[in-house]
Amino acid sequence: MNKAHQLSLFEQRTLNIDRELHEAMNQAAKNCGLSRDEIVERMNALAVKYGITLAKGNGRQLTLTTLEKILNPNEPSHTISIKALPVFCAAVGDHGPLDILARPLGFEVIGEEEQRLLRWARANLTKRQALRELRQIENELEF
Repeated sequence: MNKAHQLSLFEQRTLNIDRELHEAMNQAAKNCGLSRDEIVERMNALAVKYGITLAKGNGRQLTLTTLEKILNPNEPSHTISIKALPVFCAAVGDHGPLDILARPLGFEVIGEEEQRLLRWARANLTKRQALRELRQIENELEF
């Protein structure tokens, strides 16, 4: 289990991410190249595919009106559900809103390329540690 690092007094972040989340989602929607209607269609299609309920009530599908409220930073009472957030991110192709959730705890969401770099760095570190241990054993054996 990963632990967040302890933030200093000057690094302290707020746990209230409402406005930041709305802004990140709004920006992701603007940058994705899709209309708001297309985002709703994609989200509803993904929700059906994965068996996720996006809205309350009889319809259970997301409406354009609800999406507009969720994306509006001035509508803090309309927040996307935790189940619907990954659906939104997949629909717009942007994990930035998920990053907003992680940041107050000292974490960062990374993509596939960053994951590969991290695996490379870990393997490289393991290799260096093994070489250091090998040199130490060789010195003890006086090779």
